[in-house]
Amino acid sequence: VNVAVQEDLGNFDKNAQFVGLVGSFNGWDTNAPIMMEAEFGDSIYSGSVDLLNVAVDDEIRYKFITKDDSTGIFQWESPDPENPDTDGEFSDRIAFVDDVAGMVIPTVYFHDIDRADLNADNYGITSVIDARMSPFGSHLAIQGIVTRVTNNFVYVQDGTAGTNLFSRPFFSDINSLGFNDATKTGEIVKGDEVKIAGITGDFNGLHQLVNIHAWEVVSTGNPLPDAQLVDIEEYSTNGEEYESEIVRVERVRILDQVDSLKGGFIYEIVNEAETQVGWMSIQGSFNSDWAFQPAPQGFFNIEAVVKEFFIPSLDENIYAVSIHDESDIEIIPDNFDAELSMISFAALPNTFETLNIDLIELGDEPIQGMEFTINFDPELVDVNLGDQSNTLLEGMSIVTNKLDGQLLVAFATDGTPENDITESGILFNMAIDLLATGETEIVVSDISINELPSPDLYSFVNIVPRLCGDVTGDETVSAEDATLVLQHTVKLEGIFPLVELDSTAADVTGNGDISAFDASWILQKTVGLRDNLGCITLPLKEDQQPVVANWMLTETDVAQSVIELDLSKNDFDIYSVQMELDISAGSAFKSIRNLPDSWNVITNTKADQTIIALYGVTPLEIDKLEIEMDVQNAQSVPKLKANLVLNERAAPELNELIIGDVPSEFGLNQNYPNPFNPSTNISYTLPEKADVELSIFNMLGQKVATVINQTQDAGTYTINWQAGSVSSGVYIYRLTAGGNTFTKRMMLIK
Repeated sequence: VNVAVQEDLGNFDKNAQFVGLVGSFNGWDTNAPIMMEAEFGDSIYSGSVDLLNVAVDDEIRYKFITKDDSTGIFQWESPDPENPDTDGEFSDRIAFVDDVAGMVIPTVYFHDIDRADLNADNYGITSVIDARMSPFGSHLAIQGIVTRVTNNFVYVQDGTAGTNLFSRPFFSDINSLGFNDATKTGEIVKGDEVKIAGITGDFNGLHQLVNIHAWEVVSTGNPLPDAQLVDIEEYSTNGEEYESEIVRVERVRILDQVDSLKGGFIYEIVNEAETQVGWMSIQGSFNSDWAFQPAPQGFFNIEAVVKEFFIPSLDENIYAVSIHDESDIEIIPDNFDAELSMISFAALPNTFETLNIDLIELGDEPIQGMEFTINFDPELVDVNLGDQSNTLLEGMSIVTNKLDGQLLVAFATDGTPENDITESGILFNMAIDLLATGETEIVVSDISINELPSPDLYSFVNIVPRLCGDVTGDETVSAEDATLVLQHTVKLEGIFPLVELDSTAADVTGNGDISAFDASWILQKTVGLRDNLGCITLPLKEDQQPVVANWMLTETDVAQSVIELDLSKNDFDIYSVQMELDISAGSAFKSIRNLPDSWNVITNTKADQTIIALYGVTPLEIDKLEIEMDVQNAQSVPKLKANLVLNERAAPELNELIIGDVPSEFGLNQNYPNPFNPSTNISYTLPEKADVELSIFNMLGQKVATVINQTQDAGTYTINWQAGSVSSGVYIYRLTAGGNTFTKRMMLIK
């Protein structure tokens, strides 16, 4: 083994290190190194070993690796310049036994540093994603952009993935051939495009390229790869996808606020909505500009690499955004203490609208200057400075600049307290020219008030061929439109279903459902209680809240029953009530007997189902509705089931109610009339569901008719028997039900 070049490079010190041979062959297995002796000027080491159980013409395959026992770092042998079939790691050397008494193995070329170790191109360039998927210990080269450089770590990213290059300072002089020195002296910096050769490794799940022995700076000053915008949940859950790549996480804060950040610590961070919690790591003081610096207070943005860590206290691996550079954390200034808002609206094309920026609430500091940008789609809308009369800016000098799809606005007071803005109201008015149908947004961005930021404002604009709420298509919104919505709601023939533009205009809450709630909104709009309707895309509908409803039978007699529907446990205003009643035969819906005078009701009955829609312009003032049911024509005990919707919020199906009297016992009544010709009525009672057979016999005991043979619910039944096919005489009718048998006589006279 020729070590002359390694000595020149400072990688081998013969006074402190030795060269030995270890390995495993058939018949020879040693872990203790066989000492090799120096000769030829103390630069070439050689040694010998006896191989047992070999014969002439046996094939021996072998490889050589140099390993530094003090660090555990190893290098594959270099290709043999005299034998192209030997290329270090990538193929075995082959020798054939020609003399069992002694044979010479060819020279091992660890001295050929220039050809193999200092030229990354000798290994071929592998994409970073393929390098990440290669077995650990693979010797390969990558090419990419350097995104971060620290004392111990260099991050490289290409178009496929990112990886971490590990190179500790106290290893660099011996094992990395100066790679760390190049990163510390500025030879390798962020933005360099580099070729790097090394060996793939893994540290607690984090992919690394270690033993860097060849590198080349291809170009400098390159832009870094764009940071991928992710949230905490995304990089925490799918960290493998983003490992060692630059990501951007916006508006987060440290969960348990601290005064300073410690090197080598991880901190929990939380998003602004406090729905996601993840990790941020501060590398050691040699690797992070933020180590032992004051911690950011409040919200900040992060643009850094994702790194995998093993946390012993959790006994699991986690992914964290790893803070290295000072620029990795962007402090977000506190917003100006004011609340601004804009409404969303719908309108017809080729019309003009005004849109206000409203100052809802203002803190202690008055507004002395403000600038913002109004962004819009010029193909759908045109935005200009509106009439500032009756706004907080009335009489104030306003400067604007119109660009394609933007209106830049700035104003300032003269600095005297009496001219500062100190109260809420309409702050600014813009004139909107609606050019064509479509859906768009008007966004007020880059808001700066007294040189402090304020959140962006959004107005969702729906330019439609039909006004929202104009179901009739007459370009007005009126009570007639609400009536059509209600008729659709109860599936009235000739109106139901509303389709196409009629349907779009009717769904004024914009949730895809047409209900009595939509009718209530339309009526509120017509009387000035509601400013806007929200067809299609305008997000005006409130968040859904659970509906709580119960009902019970409170009154009953032979003619009618009253059911009390209790809505008292709902904590929202009720503007509409829809019910689909499944009613058993013979009973019918009669009325809502305590409905407020300001509310209206519309019903539609088909077969055994009645659909009821109640609505009002003002909220329902009572907690309980009294439902009257007509039960006088029912034979079986009347039953009632219902589906209930309040303000388009569905309630669980209401429990089935029995709404009539239940007989106390089985019984068969005398027919009426008697005598009869040609028909008579036979009635009987069932206290419970039962198999029922009602038959007619003559005086000889012969069955002449079976009137009923079926299962029936509890109730009182009356059956008409037509006796036209039998002769005059006395007949017996028999009822069998629930294990009971009853008989009675009747007379037919023709």
